[in-house]
Order: sequence, then structure tokens, then C-alpha cells
Amino acid sequence: MSDLPLSAKIIPGLGDILSTGTRIVAGAWPFGEADSFRELKVHIMGTTTTDMLARAIAIGCVQENIRPHITQSLYGSFMQDVLNPASEFYSIKPDIAVIVSDWRSLVADIPASTSEEDVSAIIDKKANEILSMWRRISQNCGAKIIHHFPPPPQFRLTGVAEQYLPASYTNQLQLLLRRLWSAETFGVQIIDFGQFALEYGNAAAFAPRSWYSAKLPIENSALPAYVPLFRSALRGALNTAKKALVLDLDNTLWGGVIGDDGVDGIKIGSGDAVSEAYAAFQRYVKLLADRGIILAVCSKNNPDIAKTGFDKPGSILKVSDFAAFEASWGDKASGLRKIAKQLNIGLDALVFVDDNPAECTLVQQELPQIGTVHLDGDPADFIAQVEQGYWFQFQKYSRDDFARTQAYAMRAAALAEQDDASDLPSYLRSLEMLGQAVRPTEGQIERVVQLGQKTNQFNLLTQRFDEQTVRGFMADDGNVVLACSLKDKFGDHGLVSILIAQKQNDHLDIVEWTMSCRVFSRTFEQFIMNELIRIAQERNIRRIVGRFKATAKNSVVADLYERLGFVREGDDMWVLNLADVTAPLETYVTAVSA
Repeated sequence: MSDLPLSAKIIPGLGDILSTGTRIVAGAWPFGEADSFRELKVHIMGTTTTDMLARAIAIGCVQENIRPHITQSLYGSFMQDVLNPASEFYSIKPDIAVIVSDWRSLVADIPASTSEEDVSAIIDKKANEILSMWRRISQNCGAKIIHHFPPPPQFRLTGVAEQYLPASYTNQLQLLLRRLWSAETFGVQIIDFGQFALEYGNAAAFAPRSWYSAKLPIENSALPAYVPLFRSALRGALNTAKKALVLDLDNTLWGGVIGDDGVDGIKIGSGDAVSEAYAAFQRYVKLLADRGIILAVCSKNNPDIAKTGFDKPGSILKVSDFAAFEASWGDKASGLRKIAKQLNIGLDALVFVDDNPAECTLVQQELPQIGTVHLDGDPADFIAQVEQGYWFQFQKYSRDDFARTQAYAMRAAALAEQDDASDLPSYLRSLEMLGQAVRPTEGQIERVVQLGQKTNQFNLLTQRFDEQTVRGFMADDGNVVLACSLKDKFGDHGLVSILIAQKQNDHLDIVEWTMSCRVFSRTFEQFIMNELIRIAQERNIRRIVGRFKATAKNSVVADLYERLGFVREGDDMWVLNLADVTAPLETYVTAVSA
């Protein structure tokens, strides 16, 4: 499949990087009209030389439908650029700041006998320096940060003893990453080259000769494999992460064709190498689902027959694990469109996995925004073939991630009931919805931040507040911060909406309102607005002001304030005069106490 267009390649060729990437870094644009590409300013800096890495980053941007305008700090001037408010870095005001650190700049040369307590203090100081740098960049220019952290040096010294020595370089690096990960990271995407080294080969990707000769952070030969890793971090920074894994069935989740071979004839489970390999792949898929990845099926099959494959002893997955099940004789591109609509997520949030090269090519041509993985050869290699795309790279988990599969199953059950309902009010009433809109608890703040960072569709202003900013709003008693949770007869959806309103003289200004796509169109927004109105009236607030900033994905809420009774004032502002409110908005959600 080497003749694929660049946008369809999981791993680009080194020639793509050295030729096309070089042209992009130099300011040329080799793809004709750029209207369909999102333009971003990307600045690359660090304690290494970055010119070769910049070419790979350029290719990764193109594959994510971005036209990058790339600038770089001079080697050795990284910290000066960050600390000097008059530096070119701040005058550029990049959208993305890419930082590349080498291990020598992160560890301390300390005696091997240094105590664990003293090592911890040294690492805390280094972590605070990095956190301060992230804060400065985030606050002074608003750039999203992607920070690369290096693998440890390749020498092992005394072997096992060195691995557990607090003062060793390896332990210093590991401890530093743990400290940074557990802190407020201002939305920073961390790329761990240590894990990449394990997968690609430390000596192959990070040869010392390249450092000493040119201060390269990574071997040129490893740049193609690096590109999908960078793309995953870029998606995280831009809140365009992949959310769902869509799988074919025959020769993908089991060996054989269920319609021809029957349940007894397909290979899954134990007893032979092929069956065990398919079981291992199913187990891998199940692990993804347990961590919040939505699963769906898109297969050319009779749906009733297709589902019987999961009844075979040895099948790890069950039909209930899938939030959408599209089995028909139509083309896969149409099936994927139906799945995205059913899940209420964008096509660009899907990763499609199939063993048929013709089906994969069709999807790549018709729906290039979908990540497509062609499974080829031995099923024992399927996990590695999916993994090489780095499709699902979370920085942190929340409790809601672990419950996402159940939440989408509840949504599917609710949609099935809607099909049987005679009218919308009867359907909404039948859901027996119970809601809360209250001040977040300490344990909910992480989810509050995550909702704002990840939500694209029901997101009025796309502010992307970090934890520090959210806590700042909560510290002012004049502001209103609502964490909104919903239950229905199918289960608990958890915390699915956030509203932040800032006190401004005689009015409340809604500065953030987001909601999970799982609970759209249930009158939950009316329920939340009723609670905000009640709080405002208790405080003698005269008006509530809402604003809408259009993005490529939030058109679903373009008329939200109008539907809630606000009056438009100007291009993007709506106002609700509380003196005109005579009755609560109609909602089918019943309030319950916290």
C-alpha cells in the first residue's frame, strides 16, 4: 500500500519527510489550494537541534489536515526565549509550542550514595522549574504545549542494582515524569520517548553518535515511526482525539467467515495458534473499551448471523460491548457514516480496522478523516498493526473514562426505546431522568476540566480552561460553577455538563458551557438553565449573558440561547432579562438533592 496518498498513511516514508517536510519547513506549500487545511503556527524549541524533527512534525500536521507555519528557536536559546517576554517566541504567538528535552538537561550529576529523600528534593526542584515554564508559556501566549521527554541513557552500569538506585539517571527521569504527570499540567501533552525506545529500539532510535555529531534528539531513520506518535499528541492538544474503534468481524475479530463457517467453524479461543491470536486481539480490544474507547462493528454480514460469532466459547467480546452494530451488505463508508451519527461523534473521531484492503482503500478515499488500519497477515501481528498508529493516547484517566462503555450502552438502549415511542414528550418522560446542577466537589474538579478540554460539539465558546483557572472561578463567591449530573432508568451517566458563569456588575456572563454528546436533546440544557436562573434571582442578578463562538464542530448549539429564551444583542451575544422570566423552561428532568 506504498502508493497511498500522504493523508492515508499511518507511517509516512522517510522520503516524504526529507522532501515534502523540508519544503513545508522552508515555507513552501506543495499541496495546491490550502483552503481545506486548518492553518496553525507551530514553534519548535528545546535543548537539542530540531531541524530534522521539524520536517517530521510538518508531515504529521499535514496528515492531520493542518497547514503548519513552522518556526524554531536557535539551538541553545530555548530558555532565553521562554524567559524573555520580548523574544521572537512571544511575538510569533504560536498556536502550538513543541519542546524537546535531552536527558542530560534533566538529570543531576550526584553521588551514587545520595539518599532517596535528597534525590526527591532535587527532582521536585526540576519539576517546579518545568511547571513554571509551562505556566509562563500558557499564560503569556496561550500556546498548547507538546513536550518530548527522552529515554534514559543506554548504558546499564551495574545492571539490576542500577535500576533501583535512587540517584541513577533512569530513576531520576522516571521520578521527574511522575512528578509532572501528577501536577496541574496546563493541558500539556507529554511525549515519552522512553516508551517509544522500548517499541522501536533504544539503540536504533537514539544512537549516541547522532547526539555527539549533530545534537539530534532522534535518529533520522526513526522519524517515520515517530510521526504517528506526534500526531496523537497533536490531536490531544487540539482536542480532536480519536474516541471510537470500529471493527470488521470476519478475519478481524475471529478467523473465518461466520456466514459460511458457522459458529463452530470460526477460529477464536484456544487449541491452536490462530485461535489464540484472535483471542489475544479481542482481549486487547476489550482492554481499550475498559479504558473509555467506544467500540462499534461495521461488517458486511447478516446482522443476526454476525452476532452469533460472539456466542462461541472463547470469544472475549460480547455483543453488549459494542455501542453500535452496523452489519449489512452496504459499503463500509456508508456504514461508518451511520455509526458516527448513531454515536453522535464526528467521523474524525473514528478508527476503522478491517482485513480487506479494498474496503480500507474505499474508506481512505471517501472518508480520509477516519483513521484506517489494514490488518494484514498473521493475526498474531494485529495488535502491533493497530498500536503503530498511536490512535488512543490519553494523558490521564478520569472515573468517567472507565464508565464510558456502559454510558454508550445506556444511550443505545434509550435510542432503541425512542424508536418505539409514539411522540418525543412521551419518550423523554419514559426515561425517568433525574438531574443535579451543583457546585463541584473536590473529587469532581478533574472531570470538570476534562469536559471543558475534550468537548467539541456542545461547547459554546471552546475556552479550554485548565484546573488553575477553574479553581480561580470557584474561589470567587460571586461566580456560579455548576457540575451537572444525569441519571435515567437505564443507569447513571455521571457528570456530563459544566456551566461557569462569571459575575460582572449586575449580570452573570456564561464563560463556559459544555455537555457530553451522550445526553443531547433530552431537555437537560433547560434543566441546567432553570437552576442558573434560580441562583441568579436569589442573588438579585438582573441579566444573564451568553455568547457563542462558532467552530467547525459546535454548530449544534448555534441557536441554543435563542431556544432558551435569550434575545440576541450583537453578532455573538444573547441576553436574558430575568425580569421577563415568568415560568421555568419545560424540562423532563427532575431535580434531586446532592
